[in-house]
Order: sequence, then C-alpha cells, then structure tokens
Amino acid sequence: MKLTCVIICLLLVWSAEADKTVYIGGYDKVITVLNLNTTAQQFQLLYQVPALQNPCFLVMGPSKKYLYAVSEVEEYDGKKTGAIVAYNVDPTSKILTPLNARDSLGGGPVTLQVSKDSKYMLVANYMGPTFAVFELAGRIGNSTFVQENKGHGPNPERKHFNCIIHY
Repeated sequence: MKLTCVIICLLLVWSAEADKTVYIGGYDKVITVLNLNTTAQQFQLLYQVPALQNPCFLVMGPSKKYLYAVSEVEEYDGKKTGAIVAYNVDPTSKILTPLNARDSLGGGPVTLQVSKDSKYMLVANYMGPTFAVFELAGRIGNSTFVQENKGHGPNPERKHFNCIIHY
C-alpha cells in the first residue's frame, strides 16, 4: 500500500463580501486560486498560475495588493539556497502577476511574514539554518539582516528554524 501525503498552504483572503478569494500553494509548481462563495458554500476554480517549485507557504501583505511565496527548495539560481517570490494581486480579477524572485539566503525557506507597515519581510530557512529580513516595496528588495542559528536543542544535528511570529 502506497501512502501519498499532500501538504498545502491555504490562504483565505477575508473580506465582508460573500465571495472570498482562496490561494493554495503546495509541493508543486503552481499556485491555485479559488473563489469561495460563503452564501452558497461553494468553491470555484478561477485559475492556476505557474510558480517556482514548492510554493508551500503563502502570505498576503496587509494592503492585499501583494502576495508572497516561498519556494521550498535547496538550490535556486545555481546557489545552495531557496527562493522567495513577490506577486502583484489585481484587485478585480485577483490574477497574480510575478514581480520578482530572489534567493532566501538559506535552503528550504519554510515560512515568511510581512511587517504591518509592509516595509519588511521576515523569512525562516530550514537549511542553513538562517533567518533573514528583506526590504519590501511590493517587490522584494535587499536583505537588511541575516542570522545563522548556531544553537541547538537536545539533538545537536537539529538547529533549524520552523516558524516566525511577528506582531
């Protein structure tokens, strides 16, 4: 018997309207965009946008104008690093347009957060392991801080980041 595990990231963009937009990433090369009609309790596929490999964590910026994704890989652009990607979100059609991609300064980025003022993105990389801060202006800008995790828990081989909480 073969077990298949599907892990997805579900980002529901909440609004007061009956129709909600749902963005789904996972271990694939697409981001799926659905419409959720809360009145009829039905989903409708809007489209799928090609993405870098494994867009398994998504976050919407506070303005809802930009969506950011990790590309959970160990190599990007010929370097031992993952990637992070910025998309513009069309306010009417909800179509995602890629703005830019850059290396995450560590392999296997697992999570990211956008500051409340939308000026910075925080990224945790599982491999490396590193934590990095990038400037934002819609597009992902330069890194302003990178920290490698040199500590460890009970197992010295495991010293990776899994989560970022920003408030």
